[in-house]
Amino acid sequence: MAQIFESRKVFDNNRCVMPADNLKPALRAALRMHEIGAKSPYQLFFAGKGNSGASFGFMQGDLAARQSVATTTFKAVLAAEAISDSNIRAYLRQLSVHLIANPLSRADTDIINTALQKQSARVDAMDEQIIGSVYADLDKCSAKAQSAGRSIDPKALIFMALWINMSGPPTKLLIWLSGGEPNLGRPVPPPGQLVTAAQMETYLRATDYYLANPGNISHLLEAVAAGAALLPGAAAAGAALAAAAELGAAPYAMPVGGGDHLVYEQATGMLLTCEGGRYDTLAVGYSGSLSKHGKNDPDQQCVRGVGPLPCGRYTIGPPGPGPSPYSLALTPDPTNDMCGRSGFLIHGDSLQHPGDASDGCIILKISERRAIVATGLKTLVVVARISA
Repeated sequence: MAQIFESRKVFDNNRCVMPADNLKPALRAALRMHEIGAKSPYQLFFAGKGNSGASFGFMQGDLAARQSVATTTFKAVLAAEAISDSNIRAYLRQLSVHLIANPLSRADTDIINTALQKQSARVDAMDEQIIGSVYADLDKCSAKAQSAGRSIDPKALIFMALWINMSGPPTKLLIWLSGGEPNLGRPVPPPGQLVTAAQMETYLRATDYYLANPGNISHLLEAVAAGAALLPGAAAAGAALAAAAELGAAPYAMPVGGGDHLVYEQATGMLLTCEGGRYDTLAVGYSGSLSKHGKNDPDQQCVRGVGPLPCGRYTIGPPGPGPSPYSLALTPDPTNDMCGRSGFLIHGDSLQHPGDASDGCIILKISERRAIVATGLKTLVVVARISA
């Protein structure tokens, strides 16, 4: 990415403000998960896709992508470790072209990786410059949305950050945010007044990249979930969360003092434990149909086969058969307004259509479903939104 981070302004109710610093840990975590997962950033990577060459850093500075900061940093790292100019040039000739595998010998790879580890501060500085350019492009997205009378949900910003880092300046995304036709691989509906994560997922699934690589959606969603878990209020909303929960049409309050329980938020797919008055994130999934535009949309909870399961209390059953192994049946409380809907479960995602396995059921990984059972909690409270 050639862009240099210059402006950190975003717009909120026609006021220029610094971009929410409390969103940056979530953006950083999502970007890191998407690019390198749990691996060390101080080593060479070979993505083997597009025009990528060798890359390094958690933001994956790419030596073949005409990222001057990556090339400059690579040279500085090796020079600082007394590697000769001729060897540096030779390495760059091999690493600055499209690669599907490492062209270097094991010995040369070790030399470079050791240099990257020892000069980690230089790699970190490169990452900060690259992530800064992503922030700058996010600022453009926020400004474009604001000029069109829209706002962007924080989780949707995570989707945008990942896409910008993958594809470069958000030219088509800006057109879409303004209400125009972005001319993607397939048509997408215009964004709403609030640009949601579900709308962004629909947008990305319509891009040429994800139409050609639909299996990569699951990794994208994992990265978004890693970031969403660090959004403000996600990890521990505190006791005030219960009183502030927006329960939509549900005619009851959160069960404060009514024992430990689980809370599921329709708008984000976040599942939290409430034990001893403390709220902690347990998992992040989704509910509602993506293809029918009801995913994580509280306003469609009463639309059969489209929206998320309705707000209310549910009893969590033991693991059993269902659309996927280890499915958990949800029995609604008699006081719930179920809108004529029934048969909800917590089950796994679709292998054929990842991210679009729900007609209202809660979709979580099997490890997360096992974590629910491990808590021993049997009561689930579904709310529209949690406000800290």
